[in-house]
Amino acid sequence: MPPTLHLLVAVPLKGAADDICYAAADLARRSDARVTLLHVMRLPPGVPASATIESKGEAMSASDLLRQDALRHTDRLVEILQSLDVQTDRLLEF
Repeated sequence: MPPTLHLLVAVPLKGAADDICYAAADLARRSDARVTLLHVMRLPPGVPASATIESKGEAMSASDLLRQDALRHTDRLVEILQSLDVQTDRLLEF
């Protein structure tokens, strides 16, 4: 039995993320591979993770706000891949 192929695909939250997902889906379908989306988050220099930021009337830490934004964007990318019948996981690193 051949080993299962697994593609680790780094994605930005803006810009070419959709194009990257479609290219990964094409490769995954042709090679019967599963895809894990990777997004690495970091705060802008000088902004501590504990800094409180108000967003939509709710106060949260800068790291929580960044994580929430990354989840929302990568949810959409996961949906794209799954709609193309590609087994998909997501990995967010902070």
